[in-house]
Amino acid sequence: MIYRIIEVDSEQDYNNLLDIAFKNSDAFSVCTFKYYHKKNLSQGYYDFLSALEPYKIIEEYGIPKNYRKGQKYHVYELNSTTKKLIRSVGTLQAWEPPLFPEDLTFYIHKRYWLYTISHENLIFMRPPHQDVLKLFLNSHFELVEQLPK
Repeated sequence: MIYRIIEVDSEQDYNNLLDIAFKNSDAFSVCTFKYYHKKNLSQGYYDFLSALEPYKIIEEYGIPKNYRKGQKYHVYELNSTTKKLIRSVGTLQAWEPPLFPEDLTFYIHKRYWLYTISHENLIFMRPPHQDVLKLFLNSHFELVEQLPK
């Protein structure tokens, strides 16, 4: 089952979501798009990607369906350093150029289970097991069931 997570608007909601994601993931990704002109992206955007570079994973991961041309997923290991970098973004809405890459996605065993479409402020979840679903419900996130794609 796929769920949409509704209204993760505050920094506290974002941090609660990250707490659950960090406990149930071993990797994450962000997206870049070739249609952004380099001069329109901030230095912080490049600094963020540069800080992640040592943790890049080269092997194949299942990724959410592409919905725009030129989209490229960059997958990284999830560890104490990368968790701090993710938390530094502050809110889910901040995952957009020119400041940051887009579409934060979390993986367990090379399969995505929590993914975002940043520019539309959308979050979707395919819980890897029932305990994850319970964590979201117990944390008072509003979930809406989605039809499978």
